[in-house]
Amino acid sequence: MNLGIFTGNLGRDPDMRQHNNDNVLGFPIGVQVGTREKPMTMWVDCAIWGKRASTLQQYLAKGSRVTVSGPVKLRSEEHTSDLQSPMYLVCRLLLEK
Repeated sequence: MNLGIFTGNLGRDPDMRQHNNDNVLGFPIGVQVGTREKPMTMWVDCAIWGKRASTLQQYLAKGSRVTVSGPVKLRSEEHTSDLQSPMYLVCRLLLEK
């Protein structure tokens, strides 16, 4: 089963783009990992597709606390820069806290 569930805060305002005539809303969330003595932040890139992307864009902003779940996908090599993770989460469910 390929399912990721993460809770964290948006690291920046979401950005809307078009891909094959479909809306894609992209945003990173910072997930706290590690221990109390040595806290760390893991960044998870997320994408919401279709009509939900247009609808949710108005409700999300940098710092929003969300829980996301969905399958984890791999980016193709030509779409991965040095600053991007090769993996991202396709959001099927998003809950704002």
